[in-house]
Amino acid sequence: MFLKITKAGGYEYAKIVHNYRENGKIKQKVLLNLGRIDELKNDPSFINLVDKLQKIFLSSSEETGPIKLFPEDVSEGIIKNWGYIVYRKLWEKLEIDRFLKQYSSQNSRIKFDIDKVAFLMTAQRLIQPVSKLQTYYRKNRYFGFEEDIDLNQLYRGLDILAQIKEDLELYLYHKNRDLFNMVVDVVFYDVTTFYFESIKQDNLRDFGFSKDNKVNEVQVVMGMLVDKEGRPVGYELFPGDTVDSKTMIEILRKLKEKFCIDQVIIVADKGLNSKLNLKLIKEAGYDYIVASRLKNMSKEILDRVFDEEGYQVLEEKKWRFDREIFGEEFRFKVIERENIIKTGEGEIFKIPENLIITYSSKRAKKDKEDRQRLVEKAKELLEKPGNVRAAEKRGGRKYLRRISESEEYVLDEEAIKRDEKF
Repeated sequence: MFLKITKAGGYEYAKIVHNYRENGKIKQKVLLNLGRIDELKNDPSFINLVDKLQKIFLSSSEETGPIKLFPEDVSEGIIKNWGYIVYRKLWEKLEIDRFLKQYSSQNSRIKFDIDKVAFLMTAQRLIQPVSKLQTYYRKNRYFGFEEDIDLNQLYRGLDILAQIKEDLELYLYHKNRDLFNMVVDVVFYDVTTFYFESIKQDNLRDFGFSKDNKVNEVQVVMGMLVDKEGRPVGYELFPGDTVDSKTMIEILRKLKEKFCIDQVIIVADKGLNSKLNLKLIKEAGYDYIVASRLKNMSKEILDRVFDEEGYQVLEEKKWRFDREIFGEEFRFKVIERENIIKTGEGEIFKIPENLIITYSSKRAKKDKEDRQRLVEKAKELLEKPGNVRAAEKRGGRKYLRRISESEEYVLDEEAIKRDEKF
């Protein structure tokens, strides 16, 4: 066993090597890669190891010659990250490297390896999201990225990726469809916000409702589509003051024109359940499943909801019934209705819908406990009337009612019974 010094890429590397004989020939086996010698300096933590190695090496290093590695020159080894090669395999499977190199070959202004730069940023984002500056500082942690990648290349790479975003999305969509038999018949859509530590506004960064509660900083809004396997289909950025519901128009255009998708069911939360959005979805020829608030329904609908007749029990034998999710009992009822939509121009549209009303004993238990907790808070507030503000109907205050024009409050029994029904 001996220490071997090798050169590669302009650097010297130290390895612990073992000689052995096989079929009459002497062969070498690397037992341990110590790393780059210039990175193994000026730290006492390796001194004990080197001290022991020296006793062996100084007496038997005929093949390597004198070893110029002393305790005072040694530091702790840096472990290179190899795990990213899993991402690289998928990167090449999707032929993203081929796409980027082909684009680079057609653009004489790109003087660096855009494939390598883009992959480094992607791998760092997947492993540990940091800024592009920190990505530049950490590049030597990844095996194979020892050669120079300039910081400006990272920023320039972002510009290039922004320029080819639409083409790259379409390319990846077709690759996913070919490789994984991806069928986009159901898409899930959600919206989030990204804030900047800045108050400077422009045509994209603006103040708006922040999902990170950063109300005093500018932001952008991003809407993303994923398929039923969770794979991204596409995304769009919107000005920071765009409300969730208005992002739907651009997304529908993308589905229709860019991906040539015809049969789509859009699944979204209440934030996108505006009547205008539903009209746009139907006009685009799609269907939807959206959450809806029962308390906003008409009296006619609510009477049918609270009527026990017509509910079907979800039976464990007939369905894949999960008691941990639904509790001991789960019932549902389908109510047909027409959703009437009035536009600002006075036009009226009618959309046939099925309201799927569900009852879960587990959810009912949770709601009851939450309601009882708020009732107790309301009773505590009644004992300290000075803490009650009529304008704040949140928490326990939602179950308090002020008596006429006086400053006296009482428990709102009707509000409690109304919530019990739901």
